[in-house]
Amino acid sequence: MTDKVSILICGKLNRTSIENLHNYTKYKEVIICCWRDDNLKILDGIDSFDNVKILIIEPVHESAKKF
Repeated sequence: MTDKVSILICGKLNRTSIENLHNYTKYKEVIICCWRDDNLKILDGIDSFDNVKILIIEPVHESAKKF
């Protein structure tokens, strides 16, 4: 059996996480999950990494029920 592990960066985008991608990608696949209203310019140049996937989602609306 093959072990498959991914590193997940989730939440509002910030430069610190993106600037450290070279450290994360040494070990495993990296998945970045962010919101559509984030500053997506932070992701410029990220296509130079082969093992990084980006998932952009809609932010939760303020009227959503909270648990």
